[in-house]
Amino acid sequence: MAERSPLRIEILSVTYGDRGESLAELLDSALREGIKDFTFVENGCTQAAKDVILKYSEAHSDLNIRIIEFKRNRGSALAYQCGLQSVYRSSTADAVLLLDDDNTLPDNFIARLTALYARINHRITGRFALSLARPEHPDSLASVRQAGGTYEEHFEYLTPGYFQGFDLKDKIMARLRLRRPRPEYCVKFPDLNVVSIPTAIWGGLLLPRKVWSLGILPRADLTLYEEDTDFTERLTKNGVQILYSSEIPIHDIIVWQPDTQSRVPSFMIPFASDSTLWRYLYRNRNSAFTSRARCDSWTSHFRLFVNLIVRLILITAGGAVSQKPRTLFRIIGSTVNGLRGRLGEEYPLPQTAE
Repeated sequence: MAERSPLRIEILSVTYGDRGESLAELLDSALREGIKDFTFVENGCTQAAKDVILKYSEAHSDLNIRIIEFKRNRGSALAYQCGLQSVYRSSTADAVLLLDDDNTLPDNFIARLTALYARINHRITGRFALSLARPEHPDSLASVRQAGGTYEEHFEYLTPGYFQGFDLKDKIMARLRLRRPRPEYCVKFPDLNVVSIPTAIWGGLLLPRKVWSLGILPRADLTLYEEDTDFTERLTKNGVQILYSSEIPIHDIIVWQPDTQSRVPSFMIPFASDSTLWRYLYRNRNSAFTSRARCDSWTSHFRLFVNLIVRLILITAGGAVSQKPRTLFRIIGSTVNGLRGRLGEEYPLPQTAE
């Protein structure tokens, strides 16, 4: 049997702030695997972080490094849109691998990925993308499974009418210990050791050339939060199977804590400090936008309306106790903007101090 040609990939990474050390580790792990093609989007970086990329470019003349620079933080949605647009237009690789700026590749990555890709390509007809496990990332599927959760529970937030994973009817049924039917979002392929999933996060997402031909890009007007969910959800709707694999892990250098913003009770959101409020505003607005977009019937629209009313009542109560009316109105306003489709870089993002 003829030896398989190694899969040629290009790495796309968006970096922000002062991530020079983790960028060096990312590049070192990629160079050990013989990867030569990179696109970096510098999304408001320090000069020290920029110098790390420049140093590798100068030290390795055989590397093909493209750099897209934003002088200030413009949000990950625009950064990934520009990065993927550049890859679609100029790359000669077989696939693009999206990595966070603190990700590293495991040993024998290319050989293992090539073997997995060949098995899937032989078995699956049509377009597919791969989502690789992130065992150290608290909000990844790998961590969900480690904590005893199921894939169906993880993707329940995609149910039409839900808002940020909340549903009043679901809560009442759980309290009454009634059986709650769950949509089947995932399909297992035991022979391939992969699971078809409806959405995926950025880091560890592999997009082959067949997917590029669709021309689907992230929505820049989402700015940040939900943009990876929206992007991969649109891929799925256009016939791309997103296949999750736990056999080739992508590692995280930075030990991230669970996403506390999405777990804060509604009552407590108005207590947010001015320095963190932007996170809640973007998340609230984009969740309202994507939740409304998923509604496919009058019943799901009504379900979303009820869930939003309950959530806003709790937020209003929190605003009254916190005595922060301006914060309360901004949170309510972000929800209304999301429902009306008024998106964009609306709230100031944190910037890097040189």
